[in-house]
Amino acid sequence: MTNVEDIKCIYRLLGHKKQTEIRVFGKGAKSIFVTSEDEFVEKVLRFNNASEYTGVYVGYNERALNGTTKKSVISCKYALIDLDNADENDDLELDKNLEDKGIKIQLKVQSGHGYHYWIPIPLIEGNDKVIETLEKIVKPALLSLHPKNDSKIYDAGRVIRIAGTVNKKKEPFVTCKILKKNDVSEDEIIANFTVIQSIFSRNDYGNEVIKEGENKIQDTREDAGMCNVLAYFAKHKKSAEGQEFNDVLLKNFVFKAYRELGHDKALKFAKIFSVKHGHSEPEAEGWVNRCSNEECKFNCHELCNWSKKYYPEHKLCMNCKLNSKPLDIIEGNEFMNIYDTAGSWVISDIVCDKGLTAVVGAGESTKSLFLQACALHMATGKKKFSEGITIQPGTVVLLDEENRGVRLRRRVRKLMTGHNLNRSKFDIHFYVDSKLKLDDDSKVTKAHFNRLKEYLKKVDAKMVIFDSLVRFMKNDENDVVNVRCVFDMFKEIINECGCSVVFIHHTRKEKGNGGNAIRGSSDIFNMLDNAIVFTKSGNKINLKTIKSRDEAEKVKYNFRLVDVESDMDSNSPRCDEYVIKGEKWHLVNYSHYSDKGVRFEFDSKNTSTDPVMSTVDILKDEIISFMSANPGKKFKTKEIIENSSGKKTNVNEALNSLVDDEMIVKVSKGYWQYKGNLFDQNEMTV
Repeated sequence: MTNVEDIKCIYRLLGHKKQTEIRVFGKGAKSIFVTSEDEFVEKVLRFNNASEYTGVYVGYNERALNGTTKKSVISCKYALIDLDNADENDDLELDKNLEDKGIKIQLKVQSGHGYHYWIPIPLIEGNDKVIETLEKIVKPALLSLHPKNDSKIYDAGRVIRIAGTVNKKKEPFVTCKILKKNDVSEDEIIANFTVIQSIFSRNDYGNEVIKEGENKIQDTREDAGMCNVLAYFAKHKKSAEGQEFNDVLLKNFVFKAYRELGHDKALKFAKIFSVKHGHSEPEAEGWVNRCSNEECKFNCHELCNWSKKYYPEHKLCMNCKLNSKPLDIIEGNEFMNIYDTAGSWVISDIVCDKGLTAVVGAGESTKSLFLQACALHMATGKKKFSEGITIQPGTVVLLDEENRGVRLRRRVRKLMTGHNLNRSKFDIHFYVDSKLKLDDDSKVTKAHFNRLKEYLKKVDAKMVIFDSLVRFMKNDENDVVNVRCVFDMFKEIINECGCSVVFIHHTRKEKGNGGNAIRGSSDIFNMLDNAIVFTKSGNKINLKTIKSRDEAEKVKYNFRLVDVESDMDSNSPRCDEYVIKGEKWHLVNYSHYSDKGVRFEFDSKNTSTDPVMSTVDILKDEIISFMSANPGKKFKTKEIIENSSGKKTNVNEALNSLVDDEMIVKVSKGYWQYKGNLFDQNEMTV
């Protein structure tokens, strides 16, 4: 239930001179601006009663004309405390703390699931002054008063829920109401800000941290750097602002404190130090807990650079690997004399030696089955797969997260039978349902991955297959950071184990050409050495190269998937030795074969000496085809993007390349025209 008097009270206390921002959330965010109390009340009530909105908020700092960000703020007269998700007695604890400090509040508002405290301060004018005061003085001071104070409230452009409206974010709906309203004198307003400044400037570090740092310095030279810096900040009550000490460095400082001092002492240090730099105690505790769970990455390099720049005498990272490990720089003649096998083909035209290859296609395009057939040829030593495709013998390790063991064994039997593969040599290893996530930075995953590398070295693997990429990812395949983590792991396998890495992946549901056909981040395609795309129609399979760093040819193979009846006499005993097609095979276990098999039967091969087309080249062809079909027309960039298979950035690159090639002209900003049309028109005029 709304309370009109509370709504009016908020508007009067704000006292904005020109306009006030009202912002609503729900099905999208929306801001409007009002200039009178009546208009403010009317708009707030209308939005509050609308079912599509979950809350009505006000910009408590006055903005410039129609501004909604902190850069538009022109004045500030309140310092707020946002006690979020408060438990019972949290507000009473804060009430007492404010009273003890001598801070006089003007309003205490129940926001629904927490409390807002409005602390009047002398009027601050000017955008830079407001931002500096809120973020550098008010924020660290007031965050220290209660751990549940939300640090985001000190963003100058922040909005706050209006008292008198209903909080409909979650059920049960709660009315936001004023619990306490006080009259505050000018002297009390000045006193409020004096106390806030005093809290900010006070030395809150305590002697224990100083003592810890000083004692540790005596232990070892390696520990001295870290603890010397801890002691430095403990002794000096000023913050490191003006010395480029940002949040990233702060978190790294906490992590290094954890490594040097242990959990409990690092937690104590983090809470004190983080509050001083504008963060709450729960945030600091979260950082230390992430250190404990091996979830926190330590950017030693950035912290080293900062320390060297401002405190070189402390030698924070004198024992850092970045400073002690020699760089792997090789002299030119030595570099050229290194013998390479990389660049040759493990599977001709498909998988290069010591490279990274993707085999992609839609669901049920037989990409997995084909790669398994190639793996079995390699493992059994049969070099010829089909016309034009030869395979080097070697050991294969197949990590399969797509197929259960029973299905995989059934496939192997059919392929062994269909391709007449001799089981006397069977150098293939299966790792099914490994649950390995290559983009997971946890300690468990790192240990798992290291054991995998050790195994690959032990068996001297020539090729490793991951089926499929997405099954070995914990996070989003569209996120370039996640993708790069996975590809860094692949590179480790290639460089340390000396084998080729192949992964199976899927194409997009919507049609695309070249790299745009591959699902996920564009960096997947960019980081590949080779990429092969599969398509299937009935029993006909098409395989074509869309990227190759090592060869200029693009190759297209056509196969037919055929069923094969085993020539084995159904009445003959299942023994260790029998004859198929006149060839004597010595079998240890008949279970490697089946009565019916399946075979990839070569149909044809098409080879072009044209280079494999890049994404931009493909888009250029698409754009010319589209524009030339509409003579004389000036095309908008948006229209061209909608009629191409590429992303906006790639289309723009293709358009600019076509201008350089003098195939099209840029008529004006955002408009393009096919140049051939201009030539035709000029010739007709002549």
